[in-house]
Amino acid sequence: MNEVEILNKIMQAFPQGSQGGNVVINIINTSNQQNNNISQSTSILNTNIQTDEIERLKNKDMPEFEEYLAQQRRSHNTTYSYVFSVSDFFSRYDCLDDKHVEEWIQLLKSEKKTPKTINLRLSGLIAFAKFKGIKLNVNKLPVQKKSFVDNVISEEEYYKLLKCLKADNKMKGYWMIRFLGQTGARVSEFVRFEKKNLEDGYIDLDTKCHSRRILIPDRLIEESKEYFAGVQGRWLFPGQKKGQHMTTGGVNSLLKDFAKKYDIREDVMHAHAFRHFFAIQSLNNGVDMSLLKDLLGHGSIDTTQIYTQLSSAEQKKRFNEAVKW
Repeated sequence: MNEVEILNKIMQAFPQGSQGGNVVINIINTSNQQNNNISQSTSILNTNIQTDEIERLKNKDMPEFEEYLAQQRRSHNTTYSYVFSVSDFFSRYDCLDDKHVEEWIQLLKSEKKTPKTINLRLSGLIAFAKFKGIKLNVNKLPVQKKSFVDNVISEEEYYKLLKCLKADNKMKGYWMIRFLGQTGARVSEFVRFEKKNLEDGYIDLDTKCHSRRILIPDRLIEESKEYFAGVQGRWLFPGQKKGQHMTTGGVNSLLKDFAKKYDIREDVMHAHAFRHFFAIQSLNNGVDMSLLKDLLGHGSIDTTQIYTQLSSAEQKKRFNEAVKW
């Protein structure tokens, strides 16, 4: 079941005057929900839930859960993911216990969800259970740790893309690529760049665990000043709606369009590929591991060290070159 199908099911589950039925929790926009008191009581989930209980789950529990996540300093993307995961579970089951969670895991497996995706869904459900005071004894799926970084845009592709965008006078796309490739920002961080950040030379962001500072290279600031002077509003990369910045989906959609137009591998044309590119280029140009860890906002240097590894294709190539016997 994809996201659209789940959302449709959620909407259909709450007709006017509905009596009973499965528990289905509506995804509610975090910015529109302000609740001061967070209930820590155990949720009453059973197979015969009445309308008032459904309404409480829909109108009270989820807004309070979102507020709880905000107090935990979870990012907007994490909050959305967790709320979606809880909504997915309760669109299928009306009882939050180990048995149904295990069934849900098997169902997600049958839908060909990856272990990483399933674990992300589980994280959301576990967070909701903790919020409600429900104890769950479920284990996340083992995920094979990669010793390599794949799907990274090459230098040749990077400079080809910049050249093509400039030749076509697609300057928003041109500066978007440069800021992604020269700051190491995550796409959720990139869209929040403001004009004042060019004056400061950095942007400070609050993440789920700590404050993070993203530096903007002096050269990038100087070379982009003229273009951004003509951009209206506070954001460096405004979105389609007045007064709002680009969405993360809008960024990746634009990158996919560039891939087709300029004949660049589609599997490297996503925003995170440019973060990988930044990391690898930084190491190749003498940035030490400790500094790169801070520049990328990694919690552990172990995460940063993956960029010292070869890609899987390079590993195979060197292996085949070495094995002569």
